[in-house]
Amino acid sequence: MTTEVTTDEYRALAELRYRIRRFLREGDAVAQAAGLEPQQYLLLLTIRGLPAREEATIRTLAERLALKHHSVVELIDRLETHGYVRRTRGREDRRRVLVSHCYFADNACWSKWCGIGSVNCARTGMN
Repeated sequence: MTTEVTTDEYRALAELRYRIRRFLREGDAVAQAAGLEPQQYLLLLTIRGLPAREEATIRTLAERLALKHHSVVELIDRLETHGYVRRTRGREDRRRVLVSHCYFADNACWSKWCGIGSVNCARTGMN
């Protein structure tokens, strides 16, 4: 049983796609203004926005960013070199690598990074 998509539904989907593309383009511009590559910016946002009980493992980050494991490792390498993130080993399983924001990334940059269009730190809770 298939249902036909109405013209209003097509318009709503087109508007949603437009807003997503605009949001992503603005995010890329913010990242570049902060001296980051867009993927680095997305990785930092992903770490910051994980659900409360979810750990920022390389596997979790790769899944959330729809990237391969080795691509996330390279992004983390670059961010770690510049002091934005740090890696630690899991307590129970030392093979697990956990990624977290460094103090500088957590406090000095978020207000600049959150200034995407009408989105800001206060409205997203990232302050």
